[in-house]
Amino acid sequence: MPAAKDTSAGLDALGTLARSAQYRQVIRYLVDNPNSFKGQIHDATGIPTSSLGRHLSDLETRGIVTGDIEVGQKRRGYAVRYIVDVDYVDTLLTTLRTELLG
Repeated sequence: MPAAKDTSAGLDALGTLARSAQYRQVIRYLVDNPNSFKGQIHDATGIPTSSLGRHLSDLETRGIVTGDIEVGQKRRGYAVRYIVDVDYVDTLLTTLRTELLG
């Protein structure tokens, strides 16, 4: 069983999602199209590949997006498929709602 993710860092990530339309585009696309490659995400969203790479890396670091090749493994030359950890995002939203509204 994977280790529990830190919700305090994740709540910070929700702030980033709220401020960035491109992050939200990536998340929405991946929710609708799990296991997508970076090129597919780029084609669908129009986000420049250099920006998209940074967004995916940031979202992965924050635990919101997961690649099928772990970050610590050698990725160069390999196509990574990405998914959204929907359960984690739901946990973050529930945590935020509870902290704000009781």
